[in-house]
Amino acid sequence: MQHYLRIFLILAMATCITVLPVSGEENGTLTIDELLHMENIYAFSLSPDGNNLVSLIYEGSGLLPESINITVLFNDLGSGREYPLSGNLETPLSFALSPEGTRVAYSPVPKDGESAVLRVVSLADLNYSVFQNVSSQLPEGFSWLGEDELIYTETVSAGTGEKKTAGYDDDTIRVDEQPQPEILKKYSLKTGITESLTTNDDVITRYVPSPDGKYILYKSTVNPDGWRVPPVYQYVLLNPSTGQEETLFNSTEGGNDENAMVWAPDSSVVYIERFQFGGMTYPMLYTADVLAYYPDEGRIREVPLNWEKGLHVDRFNSHVEITPFQGGFYALLANGTNPVLARYRQTASGWDRQVLTGAHQGNIFALESSADGMKIVYNVNSADSPPQLFAAKITGSRITDEFQITKLNEEILSRIQGSSEVIHWTGALGDEVEGIVRYPPDYIEGEEYPLVLVIHGGPAYNDFDSWRDTWEFPYHLITDRGAVVLSANYHGSLNYGFDFAKSIENGHYYDLPSQDLLAGKVYLAELGIIDPTRTGSTGWSNGGILTLDLITRDPSFKAAVCGAGTAEFSAMVAGTDGIIMAKRYFGDTPFGNPDLFREILPIYGAKNVSTPLLMMSGTEDNDVETSSAMVTYRTFKEQSAAPVEFLLFPGESHHFEHYVHQYRKVQEELDWMDTYLFS
Repeated sequence: MQHYLRIFLILAMATCITVLPVSGEENGTLTIDELLHMENIYAFSLSPDGNNLVSLIYEGSGLLPESINITVLFNDLGSGREYPLSGNLETPLSFALSPEGTRVAYSPVPKDGESAVLRVVSLADLNYSVFQNVSSQLPEGFSWLGEDELIYTETVSAGTGEKKTAGYDDDTIRVDEQPQPEILKKYSLKTGITESLTTNDDVITRYVPSPDGKYILYKSTVNPDGWRVPPVYQYVLLNPSTGQEETLFNSTEGGNDENAMVWAPDSSVVYIERFQFGGMTYPMLYTADVLAYYPDEGRIREVPLNWEKGLHVDRFNSHVEITPFQGGFYALLANGTNPVLARYRQTASGWDRQVLTGAHQGNIFALESSADGMKIVYNVNSADSPPQLFAAKITGSRITDEFQITKLNEEILSRIQGSSEVIHWTGALGDEVEGIVRYPPDYIEGEEYPLVLVIHGGPAYNDFDSWRDTWEFPYHLITDRGAVVLSANYHGSLNYGFDFAKSIENGHYYDLPSQDLLAGKVYLAELGIIDPTRTGSTGWSNGGILTLDLITRDPSFKAAVCGAGTAEFSAMVAGTDGIIMAKRYFGDTPFGNPDLFREILPIYGAKNVSTPLLMMSGTEDNDVETSSAMVTYRTFKEQSAAPVEFLLFPGESHHFEHYVHQYRKVQEELDWMDTYLFS
């Protein structure tokens, strides 16, 4: 009964548990509390003249507004002064810099019972204007339309004609019901009047107004979450003055709606990141390139990137791939762990590409440019160095005069210890596999260390040479315990070209990635870096899924932690993401082709497991179904020859939003490794 008691305790105590920071300061390393409260750069915008920089600084990762500190920060790059624009008691989730770069609008999320407000700040004198008659949906995100209006999307109410059951409050859910339309609205800063801009009967998922306010490009679909038929998006150019609309093209994108759409400073062209899809019977983003649409000429053209792997794709840091300036754009190009920053300029003979050189090339993960393209601000970080914003000039093809703008996490930077490097080895199919190795503090060459595989999710994602330490992936808290950490970009990962991403389709979802991971373990052992008899594995989402597969293949693993993972697919198809995942990579479901799944699912290898396993999931996880994780737990608990425990976190989805649960997840993970690997 011990495992039942453990599940009960996490459910019962989650709302009243007191978290005490683990003492890391005594040995000069990070604490869990410090990691969970680290400052992160969520978004930033640069004025056309390159002098005004506004950024959104988050404390923590994925926390609820009530638990997170968020600041709208203004840096006057001319004087070097920094000003927080939002107050300590406000929670702004977004901001918008006006087209001329002289004013900033932000709207704090209203607290229970409060009305939404809008604040507009003049960057010349820092004077505020407050508007109180705004929609409650505006704080979720908005953009400037010219200099005097804001636009945002709003859900069209279904009205009051729903059927009710006599004597009951009818909260019945109709499964797969088509969502209500989301239309564009505008709010006038001069009159305080809100008006509808569109009358569409579908869902607008992305929109971007031109700087001069003459056009709005938006994309919409009937149902972004449709799973039986992949969503078809239409790209529409709207003239907000006349209401005239023109559909530029349609694209079947399968729910991938986070592509970059950015206008040139003079509004003469809009650049559109075009996704290229794999997936067996449902689209999955694999690579991307660039289209350019010229509204005054009514034509659309492809931009030749001349880069085989296409644009850099970061699904959790979207919209950063293209940064326009007058006459061209900067692009982050896909290059595995380290994107390449290049400049594209349109000439009389076509497009010219220059790969830039500079001290930070390869570790720039987001960029903003002045209108003339001569000044840039960028987010630079690495696997062992947290993000900071830098400003620089462009001289020829060189990044010059770099200087650091932000000083984030100053109090704890000295406690981030250890080093990292990018390595390569031969994996499945004889292909080269790339990954990040993180070394513990005071690493001594020639000594053999315990190894922990920390596996990224997706699978269509990456481990970049960037700072991604969060409650999901606490890399440095693991290396601080004296372990080497390997994070592999296994087959199916993005930014290695279309074929590499596609390779795990048609029954290879598990075997190729697991071969890559195990080959990485062998490679580090051959180098004398790790002791292959002391290996653990952990990961979140697909990282947890692959951890479950690894321990059915290799009984030498001493400890395994599966976060938000599963080893079966029958219960997975209960969720929309689960059935879409099956269609993308397997082309069928366990009910349509049971023999296919029976041959490859790790749950059928549970009897081979001798590795102590800790599983953790949220009770409201719709990405990796909680019921599917429960089926996995029951099977491994009954059939494996090792301890198996399962922690359920109440009210949490795939990404935990409560600090107490984030903390508990990390502590349990480290304790499990301490007990079964490090001891």
